[in-house]
Amino acid sequence: MQIKTLFFIFLTFYGIESYAQRDRVKLGSKEETKKDRNNSKKSGFIKLYPFNLLRGDLSLGFEKALSRSFSIEPIICMTFKNPTEIRLNSESDFAEQTYFGTLTFNYPDYQFVPAFGFKGTLKLFPQQHDDLEGDYYAIGYGHKQYAMRQHVDFGNGIRTTKIEDIEYKFMRGTNIMNRKNFNFELGIGTGLRNIKFINEAMETVYDAQTNQTSKELVRSKINYYSPILLIYFNLGINIL
Repeated sequence: MQIKTLFFIFLTFYGIESYAQRDRVKLGSKEETKKDRNNSKKSGFIKLYPFNLLRGDLSLGFEKALSRSFSIEPIICMTFKNPTEIRLNSESDFAEQTYFGTLTFNYPDYQFVPAFGFKGTLKLFPQQHDDLEGDYYAIGYGHKQYAMRQHVDFGNGIRTTKIEDIEYKFMRGTNIMNRKNFNFELGIGTGLRNIKFINEAMETVYDAQTNQTSKELVRSKINYYSPILLIYFNLGINIL
């Protein structure tokens, strides 16, 4: 059976179950419905993001219900070796135009070292949520750093370059309650990625007056944008 067929069946069953749960809430008394709404506003989940590991990003978040229609999700992260960046850029024709290609073009001896960042997501549930369960649209912002340490032929022989990675994202997904205290999240998204860093390299400089060349350390600011496509699967544990 094809993956598309399985995904369609999964969404169908989820839609039926979600619809039934919303009916159950609406059929209660006014007091019960008000109580349910108050409880939903208190919902909170510690979140894990397995797919982020493919981008060298270990993240931990907390999703908190603001109302029946909105939730907010602050996230802290630590970055390390980025396997996807290495895999895609090391074999592409435009590798030298990316931060990974630029930094490893002259000095291929490198390693990623831990760095930190933060991200945030604001979710809208058009049909309202039941304890943070339901379909949503979301906007997200991320500001993190990747740090690359390399052996170079200037200074003390070692440099650490901090790459500023800023993301602006729009996402469409669904929160699914499997058991009482667990939450599964599936979604897709798109957005824009802004990369900034300062590149240092020894370059040959020609002096027209003396008709001589010399080696000089040249610093250049790199700042570029690239589109991103997201497919994600997150896990949540209810703590409120």
